[in-house]
Amino acid sequence: MVTAFRTTEGVIASKTMDNLQMSMLAMQTLQDKLSSGKEIRTPSDNPSGAVAAMSFRSDQKRTEQYSRNAQDGLGWLGTADNTLTSGLDTIQRVRALILQGANATADPAARAALAQEVKTAKDSLLGLANTTYLNRPIFAGTANPAAQIPPVDTYDSVGTYNGNTGGVFRSVGPSASVQVNFDGPSVWGDPAVDDLWKTLDDIQTHLSSGLPSDQNKLTAAYLSGPTSMQSDIDRLDARSLNLQNRLSEIGARYHRVEQMQSRAEDSLLTLSSSLSEVENIDLPKTIVALQLQQT
Repeated sequence: MVTAFRTTEGVIASKTMDNLQMSMLAMQTLQDKLSSGKEIRTPSDNPSGAVAAMSFRSDQKRTEQYSRNAQDGLGWLGTADNTLTSGLDTIQRVRALILQGANATADPAARAALAQEVKTAKDSLLGLANTTYLNRPIFAGTANPAAQIPPVDTYDSVGTYNGNTGGVFRSVGPSASVQVNFDGPSVWGDPAVDDLWKTLDDIQTHLSSGLPSDQNKLTAAYLSGPTSMQSDIDRLDARSLNLQNRLSEIGARYHRVEQMQSRAEDSLLTLSSSLSEVENIDLPKTIVALQLQQT
């Protein structure tokens, strides 16, 4: 049995309109892609591609945070490096003052002046010990003495430590965390044993008191007597050596953080390229498709 369908002008017009609407929709889709530059505008355009793009974006954000952490870590370590380098220069100046004070030609007035210069050096070193980076003390551990009520320095005027021995860490990569600070006692000495401030106080005392009556025996008395200047030099050299060791550690950590930052930047380039391949349109191909659709 054959069934005949009647084709009317209304049917023809309806079909024509449907086809035109489909053609216009296809053109609009191509124009949207061309104007946005994106192949995937909604997850329904390409579900698997949308999932891949989300994963790439997540990795990208994480890597950007690693790069920012590394830059912050470099700031901490660079500040510490400059501070300790300046501290070493000041300690070497104090050492020279001790040698001048131990000289037999140094009279009481000259040695008193040397003692005053050592006091000035101590004040300078205390200023270095209170160095901050972005308003955070770099030698106070995880403490922030400036936020206390009332606020205090990491080291007060007599060398009392107001921080702790906590470590400040920065995550610079997957499973990679680097300590970017040094607590005060590890740098300037343990106050319970012998720190730099006690050494400097003793040097001032030895320079300004205990002069032997025979000026010709001044050097021998100070190098071998109870107020031995040689002992002061040895203690000062120990503090200087400790600062040099800390500087070596800073250099090693700085190098590692720099490497991790470079690796993060390389990863960002790779992720951006991968995301572009998934999301972005093929421009020549899209232009040709639009021209064909217009035709």
